[in-house]
Amino acid sequence: MSWVKAFFQVWLLYYYISLALREHILKVNGSLIKWWWIIHHYLSIGVSLLLLTWPGTPSNKLFTLQLAICVLSQVRWVDVGESCRWQYRS
Repeated sequence: MSWVKAFFQVWLLYYYISLALREHILKVNGSLIKWWWIIHHYLSIGVSLLLLTWPGTPSNKLFTLQLAICVLSQVRWVDVGESCRWQYRS
């Protein structure tokens, strides 16, 4: 694993841990955070740990490619949904 990928995974791990901690603090203080946000961040912590500790095997490269395609397709669909929503808003 290159140092850029390792640094990115460590940054993602830190980011999702800090988000999960923040959400727990907000939940204790009475915020109405939905449960799926907390579940999402714990799953993201798990995926970041998996990608950080998984050695650079061909199966790792295939999984990383499929994960990138999935994330990019979801981002694209969210973008399409946002543009459709703003179109009918006015």
